[in-house]
Amino acid sequence: MFKELPEIYVNAIKNMQDFLQSNYKDQLLLFTLTGSASFGKVFENVSDIDFFLIINNPTKDDYERIFSFKQTLGIKCDLIIHSLFEVNHLYLTFVGFLNLYLIQNNIISPIYRNKSFRFTIPKERVIYSLIENIEFSLIRIKRIVYDYHDKNPQLLIKTIGYLLKNYFALQNIYTKNLQDALEQFQKLTNTYITFDLGAARRGDISDDEYKKLINYVDYLINYFQNLDLYKKELNN
Repeated sequence: MFKELPEIYVNAIKNMQDFLQSNYKDQLLLFTLTGSASFGKVFENVSDIDFFLIINNPTKDDYERIFSFKQTLGIKCDLIIHSLFEVNHLYLTFVGFLNLYLIQNNIISPIYRNKSFRFTIPKERVIYSLIENIEFSLIRIKRIVYDYHDKNPQLLIKTIGYLLKNYFALQNIYTKNLQDALEQFQKLTNTYITFDLGAARRGDISDDEYKKLINYVDYLINYFQNLDLYKKELNN
């Protein structure tokens, strides 16, 4: 799966995997990627790598050691660690709920999974998590556009990606990256991307292109504010 990624990403993933299996062989229960990289889709020099780990009984030193090693990988990456206790009691982050659910239903494949590791993620908990994150993303988009004084196209685009990917996941459509999510939304609403997506991701978008992006965001906000999605999904 991850071998389809650019070399710099592949090397970072292999280095993290080697480190974990060398130092936490008996404790490591699950090692996987999340986000776009879990589908083998990234934008080189733009996308980061998101790691997700389940460790049997991690100590404070384990957390510090793993997070310190992450800083040596030479690429922007994020990391979430859950303990087996947290999984068994469903004390999980949104990322934890969604990605264990995707693994449970064979939608994504982990890089490593201990044969003894078993888990069950109820669909209802995933739905609640997705809804909460859709609502949070919508609030954050409004703040970026209407409250922040400096334009921040990179943060805006990233948050739009979260909003759309979670929205489609709620409908059992798992988009591979931001571009895929935008295209799915275009098919759904006949709303075309009129702004320079590449420039927005890089942060060097012109004022005219930024105005086009804001017009797109205005439509997006209006669409989700008038959507009776939450009640519908919870009643299904």
